[in-house]
Amino acid sequence: MALYACKIGTEQGEVISRSIVAESMEEVRHDIENKGLFLLSIKKNWLYALFSPRALFSRRLNEQRFLVFNQQFAALLRSGLPVLRALDVIVDKMKEDFFKETLNDIREKIKAGRSLSEAFQEKKQLFPPVYAASLFAGERSGNMDAVLRRFMTYQQQMLTARRKIRSAMIYPAVLFLLSMVLATIMTVFVIPKFAATFAENDATLPAITTFLLSTATFIRKEILFIAAISLIVIFLVWSWARSESGRLTIDRWKFRIPIIGRIWHEFSISQYARTFSTLISGGIPVVDSMDISAGAMGNTYMSREILHSIRLVREGETVSAALQSTNIFPSMSLEMIQVGETTGSLDSLLAELAAFYDEQVETRLAALLSMLEPIVLVVMGVIIATLLLSIYLPLFSMSQVYH
Repeated sequence: MALYACKIGTEQGEVISRSIVAESMEEVRHDIENKGLFLLSIKKNWLYALFSPRALFSRRLNEQRFLVFNQQFAALLRSGLPVLRALDVIVDKMKEDFFKETLNDIREKIKAGRSLSEAFQEKKQLFPPVYAASLFAGERSGNMDAVLRRFMTYQQQMLTARRKIRSAMIYPAVLFLLSMVLATIMTVFVIPKFAATFAENDATLPAITTFLLSTATFIRKEILFIAAISLIVIFLVWSWARSESGRLTIDRWKFRIPIIGRIWHEFSISQYARTFSTLISGGIPVVDSMDISAGAMGNTYMSREILHSIRLVREGETVSAALQSTNIFPSMSLEMIQVGETTGSLDSLLAELAAFYDEQVETRLAALLSMLEPIVLVVMGVIIATLLLSIYLPLFSMSQVYH
């Protein structure tokens, strides 16, 4: 979401200054024109986009709630209700929140004359592009219920795949975080408590104890400076990661990470194949399906390469040949796509390809987790052992002196 400062002209010749929260300038322009007003100037407030809680935390809708909405929407359409009436029933029962506000806005756009797909397309920052394309296919075919059910199957499969990846990474992440917290507490609070005892007894400190004491002293003295530098670095990295060049660089690096990069690569191929299959089976032309599927991907680098390959398809190349030019898709996946093109069953072959890579990702995640658990435990053990040695070695030397 962003805040736009607008100057608006009325039919009576008045000029009004107004601040409007919206997803894009195009949305502001459409809304003002639909009210019979004239947009004279528009300027984006960048500070609002950076620091507004609404802008930061309401950019995405809850995927589970979105799935429930589609289930309700499909059921109401199946019962014979018109689109607008079905939206009225769903929205009126919802509690006041960002999702209800968004659906209310979509409902108003439909009342103003836009189609269902156009209304959702104008909220493309919130809803996946494949959703608006699926709605368009449903409007064109006259079978909106079937299209929505197909999209729900796609959505459930994507949610399941993401959930498995997240759940697989939670345990190692928690172990690593706990080890870092423990190391910080020991270094900053526990070890300095022994410093006075060591100094009073003129204990000879080993190098590891001296290093940890120096580190703890520096952190305690310069905590504000360290916190300020850390916040600045985090903000700069966050800003760079949100930029187009930053996202492109990070998404390219993801594929090069040992072991994890391959999992990310296969998950991206699965995501693309499933989206592509869903759109083709819904009646969207191949070129448009490739375009929308690339835009719906979470990996900017892979999306850009696929978008470049679409030009070859428009020039007469097959889909498999065009995708081969990206150097992203493995030969096995290209062969399956080629077979689908030849036999006229590209949608089903793409669905099988997505299912295959889902199994590959699940298997590799299980193997990665079985490797990560002992590695993290060993790292935790080394950290704790190092901290304990830094305390007990001077104590041992002191006890030898007294004896």
